[in-house]
Amino acid sequence: MSLLHQYLTLIPRGLQTCVRQTIVDRLSSAGGGFQVKVEFVGEKDHGQSVENNLQSSYTKLWKEQQTIGRKSRKNLRDDIADACHLPVGSVSVTEKQQESSNQKDNNQAGKQKRQEQFVSIGYLQKNQPIWSCPGELQGTVWVKIETNCPVDIMANRLRFLGPLLTLINIWEQDKLLPTDQSLEQAIESMGMLVKKKGGQQKKDDDDGPNDPFISALHLWHKHVESSWNLSKDEMATIHSKIEGSEAMKYRLSCIRDASDKYLYTRQQFMGKMANIVLPYSKIPGGEAWKVDLTNYDLDVVLLARQHALAVGIALKPYRQLGVKGFATGHVAPDVNPPYLPVEVRSSVVRLRPATAHMLLSLAQLEPGDVVLDPCSGVGTIPMEVIFHEKTAVGIGGDVVLTPDGLGPVAASYAKDAHAIQRQQSNAASNAACADQFAWDATILPLRDSTVDAVVSDLPFGSQCLSRTKLERMLPLILSEMARVLRPQLGRLVLLCGDYKQVVQYLQQLNKSGDVIEMPCDSIIPVNIGGLQAWVVIARRGSSKVQGELVPNHRDRVRKLAGKRAHEQRCQKNEKTAKKRSIQS
Repeated sequence: MSLLHQYLTLIPRGLQTCVRQTIVDRLSSAGGGFQVKVEFVGEKDHGQSVENNLQSSYTKLWKEQQTIGRKSRKNLRDDIADACHLPVGSVSVTEKQQESSNQKDNNQAGKQKRQEQFVSIGYLQKNQPIWSCPGELQGTVWVKIETNCPVDIMANRLRFLGPLLTLINIWEQDKLLPTDQSLEQAIESMGMLVKKKGGQQKKDDDDGPNDPFISALHLWHKHVESSWNLSKDEMATIHSKIEGSEAMKYRLSCIRDASDKYLYTRQQFMGKMANIVLPYSKIPGGEAWKVDLTNYDLDVVLLARQHALAVGIALKPYRQLGVKGFATGHVAPDVNPPYLPVEVRSSVVRLRPATAHMLLSLAQLEPGDVVLDPCSGVGTIPMEVIFHEKTAVGIGGDVVLTPDGLGPVAASYAKDAHAIQRQQSNAASNAACADQFAWDATILPLRDSTVDAVVSDLPFGSQCLSRTKLERMLPLILSEMARVLRPQLGRLVLLCGDYKQVVQYLQQLNKSGDVIEMPCDSIIPVNIGGLQAWVVIARRGSSKVQGELVPNHRDRVRKLAGKRAHEQRCQKNEKTAKKRSIQS
């Protein structure tokens, strides 16, 4: 039996159940009878107060919705509960915490204090409650993967996984790193725990070493060879460092939850923990390793919660791509090929490829399905269709895909994506296809009932679109989605900032019949980059679209187009005037 490799990844809270099943399905379908074990770790006591208060939270949400509904049943906005199988919304869960002697003030010692934690509650597949919360590390679930799958399969078939680590070790214990503990107490307790329990030693095997750190290092080396696309000289340098003939350069990064509540800084904790979690300063028989915070080879990452600590090695080429990794103290972004240039990444707001792939998995695609993203931006979702295990057709478009806008960037991104897909595909006949177009999402140039699934990241947030503009455009965009979807067969998977607004407009489409099936199949709270968002999943009803679903649809589209053209002219004139002033 080949050696089981251990990985650790961070999944947005709310999608953990879907992702775990998808991991098993993808690796199991790869052939070869590979072993796959997926489990949630670092969850001991995490969110226990939420789970304990889940029923009361649902009751609170239900009463709020019913009270609003009794006040005014005439407004569809007040009937939001009718569009949900279970109560949905955000509530605050109050926790009681004991103050330590280090936190004493003028009040008496040991006084109970109350801390509010905001939690968003939704449901998955009609009847399964699910919750999420905002925050960098709080909003993620740690997923441990044990498998003997080859490295290339892990890199190609699990594109929906974001930051991926080769796991060195993990410790779970009640009150492992409580916030009321001093730095000296935390380091002492961690040192005793590591010394007492040590690492989970692997069994002797001909395929690799049995030391957890050295085994993780060799697994990192395999990923570098397989997916980092380094030059021959760079690879030769890595080989020599692995063999020990040259000094390996590394940096230690740390991410922790509730960082503002600890009595010591993240940097202080990280500096003291280096000698505990990294007892190996060199490869046996090789040169001593060197700390290099800029030009490092290895990024060793600490993930710290009050009840769990994990240490691993980052498997993504963050430094080589010029991307900010874990060193900033935040969860690193997923980086999957094709890569956008640095100057583009810094100026373009786009959906993470891993999130796009997860949304496609929620759409339950079948071979031959036509997948549409009417607000595709640079094309993350349409291009991820060609990497999906189901051979589908991806169509995307956006109003900004012009020669002066994101058109050249999107064209280059699509070209690179197709090139990578052809390299990975065993047969050209199995290659999926995807393309993008310049269009206005409020009036799509597509025939009725021609699309199997609409998967889209609707614009939200101040960086994408103002709330006023979104309120004008969203009913028109949703009505076009309903028009092009196949009756009874079409699916909607929408990532949005406010589920109420989306569900409200979907309800309004049903004035002319059963256009969208209500209640919605799923309304999932998810954590995207530390921010709270929602995934709304609904199905197309049986009614045919006759006429305009939104009153004066075309007139409203023309008015929006006129305003957009006016804004573009003003921006162009400002740039011209600024250029002339500089020249003068």
